[in-house]
Amino acid sequence: MNKVYAIEVTVKVVGGPSRLIEGADVRLLCSADANPPDVTYKWFINDQLVAGDPTTELVLTNISRKQHDSIVKCEVHNAVGKSEESETLDISCLFNRFGVEL
Repeated sequence: MNKVYAIEVTVKVVGGPSRLIEGADVRLLCSADANPPDVTYKWFINDQLVAGDPTTELVLTNISRKQHDSIVKCEVHNAVGKSEESETLDISCLFNRFGVEL
């Protein structure tokens, strides 16, 4: 017997520090455990749908401080329903020893 169960979703920043540096690229990974396993993904930034072909990975290039505290959400759907998980971006800008932004 094949047991059907709700989707469990996790989102994490991959391969980087917990605090992100302005100007860097950020890679987020969404993983889902579901049965039935045929799932679809949608990514959102501050509740705005991210355009493109949704996959388990989202890459944000050249991030800026304007994106600090942005909420990146992965929403996963299957025949049973949907589930979501989010990650808040923590972005730092760099300063030189004189306190001037670089």
